Amino acid sequence: MKLFHFAFITALLTISTLTSTHATSLPNTYKAQLIRVIDADTIKLRLELYPGLFKEVNLRIAGIDAPESRRGKKSGVQITECEVTQGKAATEVARKILAKSNSLIVKNIDRSKTKYVGRITGELWFALQQGKDATLINFASYIVKQGFAVKYTGGARAPWPCM
Repeated sequence: MKLFHFAFITALLTISTLTSTHATSLPNTYKAQLIRVIDADTIKLRLELYPGLFKEVNLRIAGIDAPESRRGKKSGVQITECEVTQGKAATEVARKILAKSNSLIVKNIDRSKTKYVGRITGELWFALQQGKDATLINFASYIVKQGFAVKYTGGARAPWPCM
């Protein structure tokens, strides 16, 4: 009986060691499929976590803030009509560019910035075909360069500048 207990405990320790080793080596780069653009800095995606294993998530694009596309309050301040108009334009640009993409990749998911269940924060990369070659482009950098978002590092934001 003592031999059985020893073998059982050894097997459990071996399994827990293997499990913890595999758990820490999960990738932080995922293929994704576009479901819909919520606004220019939040995208609903279907992530492929493992071959054949998918999860729908809302991805908050790391490092940017885009104008809101809906009325309401942000950081306790009423969202202006001007911001909503700019937000709808930014959302449409995001929708068009991501719909043209040959592939979407999510990288560097920051689990510490997961604010709501089902919403994660990370980088979104999209591929654009240019002749025979495809180029991976960081979505945050692209949308900022186009003038539809600003760099953002967190905290309360000022009202969106209207021009």
